[in-house]
Amino acid sequence: DVKGFFRQYYAPANAVLTIVGDYDAKEAKALVEKYFGGIKAGSRARKPVATSTELKADIHLIEPDEVELPRVLFAWHTPAFLEEGDAEMDILSSILTEGKTSRLYKPLVYEQKVAKDVMSFQVSKALGGFFVLMATAAPGKSMEELVVAVDAAMKTALATPPTQDEMTRVVNGWKKSFYGRLESVLARAQLLSTYYHLKGNPGMLNTDLQRYLSLDAPTVYAAAQKYLGAKRVRIDVVPKAVESPSPEKAAESGGQK
Repeated sequence: DVKGFFRQYYAPANAVLTIVGDYDAKEAKALVEKYFGGIKAGSRARKPVATSTELKADIHLIEPDEVELPRVLFAWHTPAFLEEGDAEMDILSSILTEGKTSRLYKPLVYEQKVAKDVMSFQVSKALGGFFVLMATAAPGKSMEELVVAVDAAMKTALATPPTQDEMTRVVNGWKKSFYGRLESVLARAQLLSTYYHLKGNPGMLNTDLQRYLSLDAPTVYAAAQKYLGAKRVRIDVVPKAVESPSPEKAAESGGQK
């Protein structure tokens, strides 16, 4: 099974080779032929088709873990990478939780002091995406206190479109981040590979930033209402209960002391 899986998917026909940096094209092609030319191409695997991802009802999960403070995560289905709505949700995540004066960080962490931290992000995948909002309870605050406060802050945050100042600050931040990634040879290679793999066009490196620069407040607001107004998954990460030792273990422990 493992060998069959490897032959089907780990073949040059399913791979993207990206070369970046200061190199001679003729020499690079010769090296590619030398090291990869003898590998059988294999066959291109069929691209998976995304199925419907609409949640019919809210989902609530409780996950005990090795944590000191409770943490709640909310997740909503959102568009796939490069699809309409993807950039909007990226911008929204920054408006909600990036910076000490952001729409969720300020009320939850600084004003109410119900959360130790709060963050949000858009996870963009090839066949779909999801938006995550995560908050950790401040010491002494319960999970339910945290959830009530987060829900109330979210309601207020999503009641009005972003201001022009928020849009300018956040879009400039994304612009800086994008150019910052291009300074890294590895990150540049990863971007070129992603654009070619998903859209067949590595030249999108020159145009993708425009998705963010062209956004306006009403567009981001509409995306927020559409995707964050849908059903969601809530995950409560809670501290594991401390198990009381058995009488035998307690006696053994006492004897060792």
